[in-house]
Amino acid sequence: MKREYAEIMREAAKAGAAEMLKVLKPEADSMSQREAYATFGIAFVKKNEQDGNLTIIRKGSAKNSTKYYSRAELIELVAARNVCINIISVENNKHKSYHHGTY
Repeated sequence: MKREYAEIMREAAKAGAAEMLKVLKPEADSMSQREAYATFGIAFVKKNEQDGNLTIIRKGSAKNSTKYYSRAELIELVAARNVCINIISVENNKHKSYHHGTY
């Protein structure tokens, strides 16, 4: 269980570092759709875009101009997903321990 809590803290630190980079170097925060897909996975990016979790920036006025995303937003979404996974893991371990008498 300690491992899960440590992982939650690491994810929070990553998200904080990404947000700090966004503030200090905004130009370094922007990543193209292609780069986002390669780094975070097509399904993850598309799902979060459809859910309204990502800010989309287009640097051109054409309908097919490249989409850009915030690297910090994507890192924060990954961190949130991973924290949820770890919380579920902790809760499942508590449940198992309770039923096996090892609480």
